[in-house]
Amino acid sequence: MARIAPPIAFSKTDRVELDGLARRGTTSQYLAVRARVILKATDGLRNDQIAEVLGISRHTVSKWRKRWLGGGMVALKDAPPSDRSRCISSDQESRLISVTRTQLTQ
Repeated sequence: MARIAPPIAFSKTDRVELDGLARRGTTSQYLAVRARVILKATDGLRNDQIAEVLGISRHTVSKWRKRWLGGGMVALKDAPPSDRSRCISSDQESRLISVTRTQLTQ
């Protein structure tokens, strides 16, 4: 028996924002696809249908549907970068900036 994806509902404000993200030329393509996934899901399409229409994997559709249900609009945005340690020290960074500035003024 096939699993049925949970239904998605949102406010009129969310629809307007999702439509804007999906259509705006300045939106990152990643975010635009996420918005389209949610819009298609609210239109009643199954995950496999959404995946076929958008040319993405069913896994990707499922992932963004779950994220939406877990956090709404905020969940569609990219997470902040991880807090990994720096690759260079502050001293090395200062020297690099100094060298770069010197080469640019020559």
